[in-house]
Amino acid sequence: MSDTGQRARLDEYIELIRFKKSLKRCYVAIITLLTLLTIALLYALYLSTRPRAVLLGADPFKFVPFYAGEPLQWTAIFDKKSPYYLDSTTFDDLETTKKAVRRLKVLHNSSDVLANDGFASYRSSDGQIYQLPAVPLVSEPLDGHRLYIIRGFLQMHCIIVLTEAFGYKVQNNTSQWPSEHVLHCINVLQEAVTCMADATPLSYAHEVGSSKANTSQQVLCRNYSALRAWANDPIRSIRYENISPEGSKTDSYRAVFPGQ
Repeated sequence: MSDTGQRARLDEYIELIRFKKSLKRCYVAIITLLTLLTIALLYALYLSTRPRAVLLGADPFKFVPFYAGEPLQWTAIFDKKSPYYLDSTTFDDLETTKKAVRRLKVLHNSSDVLANDGFASYRSSDGQIYQLPAVPLVSEPLDGHRLYIIRGFLQMHCIIVLTEAFGYKVQNNTSQWPSEHVLHCINVLQEAVTCMADATPLSYAHEVGSSKANTSQQVLCRNYSALRAWANDPIRSIRYENISPEGSKTDSYRAVFPGQ
């Protein structure tokens, strides 16, 4: 065989070796990729079947789903754009207090949701888990339905009660709320504070000399608007209409279905 032929055979052999090496690298890459995909799928399966940690403020027994109030979000404190914010004029006079309280009551409207066919659960003082009895409704148009009170909404109700009671007291008037109910609301909020045990540091860094804490700071919070939106869904929402005469000192409510 001529030198030219031998050289051609040698070149072919070298190319074959290179091709085999390249093919081997492809096999290794494919096997590695498949292995990584398998590990990722197994880990995803593990996460999907593993009980997730219940965040503080969520319903651990899932009558209220986790998405109602999650994910956590950074929220400005003392946010004057918040519809629930009470400004410094709130207690200037009785009419200003009434206006602020009316706004909060319209925003809040109800602390309740319909249970429908669902049941909540609770942990008793004996450490056991029991079904939470729902409140039966006996008046039209909700006769025969059951409801649950949502704790966060009860806390908001208590803020409204204390705002109204204090605003009336400042103007030497008596509100519709007896002292027993006011004390109940103070205890409700005390429980909220001690249960939360919020460890977020605050400072006067941006308002030196002010008696108020830093108002440009954000804190990590649950999403109250998302919880309110879940409760306002017509499938479970209970709305209340204030049927008290104009100028009445006390509120009188009638429960209605959404859309009525």
